Amino acid sequence: LGGQLRHAQFVSFKWPLERFRQYLIHQVNIREIPVHLNRPATPELLSSKEYDLVLAAVGAAPVIPPIPGVDGANVIPAEAVFGHAEGLGRQVVVVGGGEIGVETALYLCQMGSEVTILEQKDTLAADAAPMHYRTILQAQWEGQSCLHILTRAVCTRITQEAIFFRDDSGTEQCVPCSGVVLATGTLGRQKEALSFYGTAPRFELAGECTVRGGLERVLRSAYCTACRI
Repeated sequence: LGGQLRHAQFVSFKWPLERFRQYLIHQVNIREIPVHLNRPATPELLSSKEYDLVLAAVGAAPVIPPIPGVDGANVIPAEAVFGHAEGLGRQVVVVGGGEIGVETALYLCQMGSEVTILEQKDTLAADAAPMHYRTILQAQWEGQSCLHILTRAVCTRITQEAIFFRDDSGTEQCVPCSGVVLATGTLGRQKEALSFYGTAPRFELAGECTVRGGLERVLRSAYCTACRI
């Protein structure tokens, strides 16, 4: 349980988020809410149960940019890294230096990889909360000798041996690597969520499939939805 919060158990400095995830799981357990794991939900399945209300909270999917070579076996989205870092090899490039990209890069450094971040903007973690959390992130990345940062860099193509990018002068350069991680954002699974419309007399959406933003905004959205039920 925990969805995208599950990555917190792998990143040492995200222990408050992991404690929050465990708190949520504990609340589900003490309220004896039935949970069916390893069982995909389908409209047909839910329709047969005759529920009064169906709430779709199916989250978001990673955005895959149209970069030549992005479908290679050495390229994976950030959400698939945690717990599977060994498959990327020693030299890893993270495309995207937002909050998720930085967190993923720090995790890979902890796992012994040499990591390079390619970020289009001129600063890292621009989407992180400026008060407190971004300061924590910056202290972490500045203390990592195995982490290399390239800003104002636009990825142009990926091969099995290297990743190519265009710097701010327009010159194409490359970084040799054994694996590439995409931290290029997410997009709500709205189409999947809406497939459950009509499976019950009442239907609601909650979380990242309907609203974009960080954990605080998503939780606020889910709380507001719950208050309407």
